[in-house]
Amino acid sequence: ALTEADSRHRASDESLSIAQQRVDRSGGGSAAELRRHVDAARLGIASSEQRVAQFTAQLKMAGIDDLPRSAREFAELTSSITQELESLHTTPPSLHAAHAAHAEAKAEGERIDRELAAVRASATAVPARLINIRDRIAQELSIPLRTLPFAAELIQVRREYASWTGAIERVLRPFALTLLVRDEHLREVRGWVDEHHLGQRLVYEAVSSSVESPKASSNDRSLVNRVEVRSGTFQAWVARELSTRYDYTCVETTDEFDRYTRAVSINGQIKTSKTRYVKDDSSALNQRQNWVLGDSETKLEALLEAKKLADRELAQAAQKLDSLLTEARAHDERRGAMRAVVLQSWNDLDVGAARLRATELAAQLDELTRENADLQVALRAVETARTQRDLTDAARREARAAVDLAERELRDVRGAASELRAELDHAHAEAETAA
Repeated sequence: ALTEADSRHRASDESLSIAQQRVDRSGGGSAAELRRHVDAARLGIASSEQRVAQFTAQLKMAGIDDLPRSAREFAELTSSITQELESLHTTPPSLHAAHAAHAEAKAEGERIDRELAAVRASATAVPARLINIRDRIAQELSIPLRTLPFAAELIQVRREYASWTGAIERVLRPFALTLLVRDEHLREVRGWVDEHHLGQRLVYEAVSSSVESPKASSNDRSLVNRVEVRSGTFQAWVARELSTRYDYTCVETTDEFDRYTRAVSINGQIKTSKTRYVKDDSSALNQRQNWVLGDSETKLEALLEAKKLADRELAQAAQKLDSLLTEARAHDERRGAMRAVVLQSWNDLDVGAARLRATELAAQLDELTRENADLQVALRAVETARTQRDLTDAARREARAAVDLAERELRDVRGAASELRAELDHAHAEAETAA
């Protein structure tokens, strides 16, 4: 079938060549050239129509419904689009803010996860960054962890004064985050700290085994009376330091500040001397996940609540970011479509001009061949031969495809037969071995 198709195609090629020679002998050289121009002009119409379809789609993507009908309208349109392109931002500013908000929300969630892991592992409310340093010191110097407490792990706000916890946390935080080192370990710890880069601030104090008794508080409302110290080897030292450093009166109103040298309000304002006042609201007073005094249960509950909030904020940030990314993609697609529009040429889109050109050329061809009967016959013969050549060419491609398919199928059959033969040989060999 393929050989026959090849033969027919060669025959049709020869027929087309003979027909073309007849045109040439009939004085049709100019007509043939003109015919080629007519064919090219008709192809130009199809090309222009295709470009117009593409141009229409680009206009729609750019948000423009009206197709220009003339060179003037096209020039006005492209000028307007060029001006708009110059004013459009490459990326909307809101998208940058959304990316930043999403990254911040994600980082906050990860920070809380780290704090949760540290609290669960250490059973303390002291920040993980300090616990990690304390663990390294204990491990590398072979010092028991229980002999290296942070003051915060030994101090608890009394239940009846729970409403004052936020204010008391503010006053005691510097002391609470101090690592306590017994005299017998001081030299080793001091050397280790000096030799290592900690990456953050660490405060530690030497704790002597001989401690004076705590000083009496200045009044019943002293902060010292609103906390309790855990019993143990550090109890006396911590109680003495609290009575010496933190005998702050807990006042109900700011007018009472005038009566005391050192005092604190329930809202966290601190008077540290006769003239100095401090109120640090860089974090919320009652943000429990930041509290460090006492056991870890309160902080763990607060961190779990904070994690829920952080997850919600992350989901909201992700949703907003996705929405803005969708808008940005649409924005970029519109910009791309607008740029494609201004790069077009009206001559490539003028279907009317292309049709007029083809009509004029066809009229010239008709006039040239009208009075030459032999030439008309020869031209019709060329058209017939060309059509036949196209048909035989298609038939030849189909025959080639059929042969290729048959060859693939034959290879598959041979491969399957080879595999089957190998399996039979293997089975036969196993049978002989068993016998």
